[in-house]
Amino acid sequence: MRISISLTRRKTAVVLFASFLIVASGLVAQAPPAAKQEKGVTASLEFDGSADSSGAVYELDSSVGYAFSNHFAIGLGLPIYFAQSSSSGQSNSVYQVGDPSLGLQFKFPSPRLSYNTNLTGVFPTANTKHGFSTGRVTYDWSNHFDHASSFLTPFVDAGVANSIMDTRLHHRPYTTLGYNAHFGAGANKDVWKFFTASASAYDILPWGPQKIYSRVAELQSGSNPSAGKHGRVFETSATTSGDASLTRDNGYSASLDASPNRFLDLGVGYTRSVRYALNTVSFSVGVNIGSLTRKSSQH
Repeated sequence: MRISISLTRRKTAVVLFASFLIVASGLVAQAPPAAKQEKGVTASLEFDGSADSSGAVYELDSSVGYAFSNHFAIGLGLPIYFAQSSSSGQSNSVYQVGDPSLGLQFKFPSPRLSYNTNLTGVFPTANTKHGFSTGRVTYDWSNHFDHASSFLTPFVDAGVANSIMDTRLHHRPYTTLGYNAHFGAGANKDVWKFFTASASAYDILPWGPQKIYSRVAELQSGSNPSAGKHGRVFETSATTSGDASLTRDNGYSASLDASPNRFLDLGVGYTRSVRYALNTVSFSVGVNIGSLTRKSSQH
């Protein structure tokens, strides 16, 4: 019975993902091309953080790459993590250099339907003790479609991976290892000058054996009444293995982003995990060093 359920989930996730790409790719093919973007060396520095009842996870991420055209770019990234527990009593924290990553990005902008696809590979160099590495090569293939209008910009996301990756405004208190398909849908709205509001829902459908590496369990030094509730094993155990139900997750999020110029990106966000009954608040500060350098050289 367990095997048949696992195969059914896997087939469902793969079929949904494949059907989504086939339909959306047909729509993209019918759309006219948009104006070209800048190309050349890219570089950025970003500081993000997320906090919930389990603890807080911060990331300083540096990346450098090259945009070959308005359609294709490549980038290398190296994160530095800092985690802190939220238990009562003595506060514990840890920092660690994370795994380097290599990313390939393809963009197909269009007034009708824009399509971005990203393939990211993460290479295990960090210690798995504090949950900032799985000790294995992991990957994520994500696809994003959006349609810009004068009122709203609805979007849909779909991807497959062997680990649940962090996003800019959602750093989980754990890392996972195991196959999954992930989906999302929502809309963006320009609210005032350089501010953009966003709301969306997400669903993660894993299959096969799964593993969770906690970023906060070993930092707990006092009592936490909610520890381990609602399947939050990452609050009590450094490493947990199980079936697909271990990392199954779904929820919704909202964010407010600000881009006052071409060099600075700011953001705050809120995510509610329905599966874990967990509320997360996040922030992000990003500096586009490549654009800043190009402007300085022009002057």
